[in-house]
Amino acid sequence: MSVPIFEEFEPADDCACAGCGRQRRDLALALPVRAGGHPAARGARRALVLMTAAGVVLGGGGASALARPSGPTVPT
Repeated sequence: MSVPIFEEFEPADDCACAGCGRQRRDLALALPVRAGGHPAARGARRALVLMTAAGVVLGGGGASALARPSGPTVPT
């Protein structure tokens, strides 16, 4: 049995097939682009923020080590 080849098209509002119904439902429930867009993009942003925060936390130790004097301190 051969697999049918479909082209991109806008389904009619009265089409009752499962594919058109799923596409209409997905479009109705999807976030608009201005509100965050595709859920995968939101997950990628979360991962980017997490990695940035981890980099700041892990990289912050080196800056404090450089700020301390390396030799013995003499009280004045």
